[in-house]
Amino acid sequence: MLGKVRYNDSYGLDLEQVLAWKRVPTQYGELLLSMEEWDLEVYVPGNKIVFKKDDDGFKDLIDRLRVKFMFNLPTDAL
Repeated sequence: MLGKVRYNDSYGLDLEQVLAWKRVPTQYGELLLSMEEWDLEVYVPGNKIVFKKDDDGFKDLIDRLRVKFMFNLPTDAL
């Protein structure tokens, strides 16, 4: 069992419900941010949730998703 990840003060995510995830290109005005600044889309049954890179639980969420989906990418590749 993978458990739950606290994303911020009011939201957590049950990792057992995650079907897929991907980093999504993020713009700030006219500027496209670099890949390591991209946001995250998480797919759960019947829904897509977008997590913003700048929130507190983002790094922990990415790390736990990498473990669940067995990605062995260096942290700086994300």
